[in-house]
Amino acid sequence: MATMGLTAIGNEWTVPELDELPDDGNRYELVDGMLLVTPPPLIPHQVAAHLLANLMEPTAPPDLLVVPGPAQVTHGDRTSLEPDLSVVRRSEIRDGLLTAPPVLVVEILSRSTRSKDLVLKRSVYAEIGIPSYWIVDTSEPSVLILELNGDEYAERARAVGTESATVANPMPLTFSPAQLQIDLG
Repeated sequence: MATMGLTAIGNEWTVPELDELPDDGNRYELVDGMLLVTPPPLIPHQVAAHLLANLMEPTAPPDLLVVPGPAQVTHGDRTSLEPDLSVVRRSEIRDGLLTAPPVLVVEILSRSTRSKDLVLKRSVYAEIGIPSYWIVDTSEPSVLILELNGDEYAERARAVGTESATVANPMPLTFSPAQLQIDLG
């Protein structure tokens, strides 16, 4: 099933309206008032997010928290995204919600989210001002490390298979995309 975009009849969707949608397993997100509906992720997607979080947590500085997704990242009243993994400043969490953008968001590509993650979310995350954006592809396997340069992302590292990617921000980490997969037979 592909990502669907729906617009409320007669108006655009808002974050408060988004919060009223059912908890039916689908992921509901907003970009400039347009509702995006994505089916639940498959097991390899969830495993990759879990394994990456496990690699990140031991190296995260005490002021940062690795948050498995989805965690709501809002921008104004008409944009709300749910990255697969986020790294946030502990001081920027109030009443269970983020009060500022994460320092890193990670999206794990799937058939239903590939174009949205590569193009749409990349643009929105840059507009929000999120310093780092990582894109993981479990089918290749690969990882693309992007860092904000002005108002758009620039590639800082890329790794495929057993090649290693090394980053310094938001925490020091060296890993390979192959570490984010398990053999499911």
